[in-house]
Amino acid sequence: MIPGRAVLVSILAAQVISFVVASSDTASAQTQAPQPSRKEQFEHDGIIWGSAAVWGAPFQEDLPENLKLAGLARFWMEVKINFPHFAEISELDWDKTYLDFIPRVRATRSTYEYYRVLQQMCALLKDAHSDVFLPQELAGMEATPPLRLELIENRVFVTRVESKALESAGVTAGLEILKIDGMPVHEYAERNRRSYMASNSPQHEEVKVFSYGLLAGPREKPVTVEFRAKDGTVFEKQIARTPYADQTALPAFEYRKLAGNIAYIAINSFGSEDVQKEFEKHLAEIRASDGLVIDVRENDGGSGVIAYNIIGYLVAKNFATPPWKSREYVATLRAWGTPGGWYEPKPSDWEAKPAEAYAKPVVMLTGPRCLSATDVFAEVFAQLKRGKIVGEATGGSTGDPLGFALPGGGSGRVSTSAEVGIGIVGKGVQPDVAAPRTVRDFLAERDAALEAGLAELKTMIAAN
Repeated sequence: MIPGRAVLVSILAAQVISFVVASSDTASAQTQAPQPSRKEQFEHDGIIWGSAAVWGAPFQEDLPENLKLAGLARFWMEVKINFPHFAEISELDWDKTYLDFIPRVRATRSTYEYYRVLQQMCALLKDAHSDVFLPQELAGMEATPPLRLELIENRVFVTRVESKALESAGVTAGLEILKIDGMPVHEYAERNRRSYMASNSPQHEEVKVFSYGLLAGPREKPVTVEFRAKDGTVFEKQIARTPYADQTALPAFEYRKLAGNIAYIAINSFGSEDVQKEFEKHLAEIRASDGLVIDVRENDGGSGVIAYNIIGYLVAKNFATPPWKSREYVATLRAWGTPGGWYEPKPSDWEAKPAEAYAKPVVMLTGPRCLSATDVFAEVFAQLKRGKIVGEATGGSTGDPLGFALPGGGSGRVSTSAEVGIGIVGKGVQPDVAAPRTVRDFLAERDAALEAGLAELKTMIAAN
């Protein structure tokens, strides 16, 4: 069976892990085994990707200019060869962009400045699966307070506080952020975030700008935030970015029983096999319910394998994974004047579990944080007409990113796969029942999407 696009990364990662384990177990034998010559490597691969002498260059406070330019060239090359979404950003001339960034790279006076320039170049791709990551030495110098933030009707709110100490200091859910370090919050976001962050859809770009790392900065330097409370009181707080010994996080999986014999599960990540195990642990209780709410509004992706396996418990028949394509290049065909094409695997099926399948009404709650594996989770759910989707459009990005090293210990990644004829990238999976977040509902602690989902479930249950 050929895997779907969201599954490839998981499979490749598993293969890498298996290889590492095997290598560890037989290290001495492999050391003695004859290594392929460069000629043999070229004959097998056609080209060797990467060179420890260049990309393995250790971190320095200011990399030499030749290494900076080498890293710029590699990032440009990997994108040029692998990126599948140039048609969606057809106004971007990637070759001209490369030339434009050469003087910008030369003007940098530190490795940090250099990587920030690369991040700005990457943001021009408008893709959530293409990134430039700082070297560990630089990433470790930054931190962000344990707060979850959301943009609601163009206003920024604290929606969750993940530290009791911070909460005891007066920083609570429901506060609106007006200023950061004395600057109006939108101006601050434009100056410090917008040009470094990008995504495929407008709704997810706002998530990246305002929800992830808006308060990030030097680890030892507090951030000053001006808040407005629910009663209109405006006050200022100086907040340490770290450390928080009592820091908490959303659980990856939550289950509870709602009134009317409704089962509610929140799948907040597809990043761990424990999520599927927790789902299976509660499966008997779920099957005993009259209706099911699946809430993935906080889930920004992970393993497509886990997402598809859970879908397999909701249907009685095997189902098709979304079709995908990846760029294909044959040098001789280009010499003959034939343009590049696409590799498109045959459609594949995913195994359902009919003996254990949940057959009663289901609604899924979605929002703009939903990305990657969560996008395809919602996409397959919609294509199977398994139930109603309620809330807001998903983030609209898939990509099976390819990672690669950059000089100084940082790294990049670039999307390699595109959907075929579905239309969610750049748009997201659209809800059947729109229930957008509003400031009024948020301040009243009202979950309008959940309410709308439950109303839909009652209608579906009554019709059964």
